[in-house]
Amino acid sequence: MDCPANDLTNDLIETLSCTSYTYFDTLADYCRLSVQADLSERDVEQLDHIYAQAEGDPNLNFFIHELDAMLAERLGLLDAAQIEQYSNQQAWLREHLEGVPYDKAYREEVQMLLSKRGFYSGPIDGVLGDRSRIAVQKFQATHALKVDGVPGRVTFTALQTR
Repeated sequence: MDCPANDLTNDLIETLSCTSYTYFDTLADYCRLSVQADLSERDVEQLDHIYAQAEGDPNLNFFIHELDAMLAERLGLLDAAQIEQYSNQQAWLREHLEGVPYDKAYREEVQMLLSKRGFYSGPIDGVLGDRSRIAVQKFQATHALKVDGVPGRVTFTALQTR
């Protein structure tokens, strides 16, 4: 392992600072336990309790899954294809949680317009992942638009006309 468990735990807990306070303590405990090489019987019981909670709470289950993916990526346990697939899943989820489930043709058009204007160099695949979001943010900042990374109506119109 390249980094000490304490660094991983601190990084994961810092990520949790953006998470609902409802889950913060449970997720902080999960982070601490998940990076330990050896678990005491009490630790195992606590981890089992967290998993049992997650089985009945889809939000907690989601957060644990996200933390596991972050940890696996940080430790180099995922290959490039798995990381890309995970990024695509995050993009899909972000689009739907933000209430902007654009159709694929719209997303491809956004990527094409961003590419033509020099803000995006990734594939035109209709997946609004991190590269697309960052490109949208750069475009928005350059054109004095609300910088949120979401290619809504105002941003799309600006992409078509500027």
